[in-house]
Amino acid sequence: MPSYGPKIIRDPVHDIIPFANDETDQLLLRVINTKEFQRLRRIKQLGMCDIVFPGASHSRLAHSLGVMHLARRVLDQIKRVYQKMDEIQRRVVLLAALLHDIGHGPFSHAFERVSDSSHESWTGRIILDETTEVHQKLKELDPTLPKQVADFLQSKPVDGVPTVFSHIVSSQLDVDRFDYLLRDSHATGTNYGAFDLNWLIQHLFLTDTGDRFYLDRKAYWVAKAYIFARHNMYQTVYFHKAVRATEVMFVELCSLYRNLVKEAADLKQKKAIAPNVSPVIVSIFSEDAISLDDYLTLDDSTLIEFFKCCAHSSHLALAALGLGLINRKLYKCIDITMEDKGRDRNFVADVSSWLTENHMDWRHEFISDSPANTPYQRYMPEKEKPAQAIYIERPDGNQVEITEYRLQSPIAALAKENILARYYFKEAIRDKVDELAKAHGLRRA
Repeated sequence: MPSYGPKIIRDPVHDIIPFANDETDQLLLRVINTKEFQRLRRIKQLGMCDIVFPGASHSRLAHSLGVMHLARRVLDQIKRVYQKMDEIQRRVVLLAALLHDIGHGPFSHAFERVSDSSHESWTGRIILDETTEVHQKLKELDPTLPKQVADFLQSKPVDGVPTVFSHIVSSQLDVDRFDYLLRDSHATGTNYGAFDLNWLIQHLFLTDTGDRFYLDRKAYWVAKAYIFARHNMYQTVYFHKAVRATEVMFVELCSLYRNLVKEAADLKQKKAIAPNVSPVIVSIFSEDAISLDDYLTLDDSTLIEFFKCCAHSSHLALAALGLGLINRKLYKCIDITMEDKGRDRNFVADVSSWLTENHMDWRHEFISDSPANTPYQRYMPEKEKPAQAIYIERPDGNQVEITEYRLQSPIAALAKENILARYYFKEAIRDKVDELAKAHGLRRA
């Protein structure tokens, strides 16, 4: 196998990401150079968030490299404290960290809403499919390695690898969140996602039984800042009303195009819906299931070209959505999250009635959007998949769940789901929506 030699990748968040000349790092480099991993270079980490934050054009590839780098730092901390680290364990964790997002489709999580499939399931397929370069590179070193990595990412037992190590990549205190909070905050030009990463890692330990990670008491305030950073990023960046407007419009466009394709009598009519559209797009929206080969051709540029084709459609609604996404002519928003629920219901009913009276489909003209997030989840064993809580060591040596570390902990207030209530609509009906909102004593759009 070819050797790439020691290498260094410069990163705007973590500065230097080094690769040694050992077997594991050389494999990581070979995986990075596969076509499936390089596809992530053409998929933005934050989807269409750059329509609001112009600097947010960083890729899933950059994030994946950052997650791998931070997994290495956590493993180094474990080795430093406990003086042992099996190379097979280290290899599986680093590969899982590197490949955890390889199944992402274009425009981040928005595509999952229209394809009815999760990026986690595609990640498993890509790793396990014998035709992919990723699978082949892993198998060259060890025939069992593809299954080991895929199982690890699904929190399934892997021989020789402690189950608790899966929490390094996927938990409430994981390297995935560490990287995306810092990277997204940096790229958007905000400071809301900042926290002291070095301090957290330096104070991360394993219990004597090796069944969970915990932080010593010196890291409590940093852990608190980390949890609030995630809350702040969701409220100010990920759930920004204009960012959500693009996702609402994207879902509307894809749903409308799928319906038009399925109504078309033949392939010629399907191609005519959006002139010069890629055959892969026609195929994907024609079929109930997407093939792996077709899926791996998709990236952000594929869908941007799709939007352009839709903008030239003779179907006016499809053209308007395509033009809106290309030229940032976004739907308007009215946020009624903090309003009285009774007035909310009456307002929505009046808007729906007015749209119906004017021969408009309220389901597509006044679109409900209720993004939700729970900044921190307590451990609830009765749940099918209980969240891995964050534990802090008290001065007496006992570890407690972080909301119990201090009386009246402000973190407890974040341990409940935050749900926003918004409606999106076209500029053409804004005046009427404002009029009805005013009549019900609501804030106007």
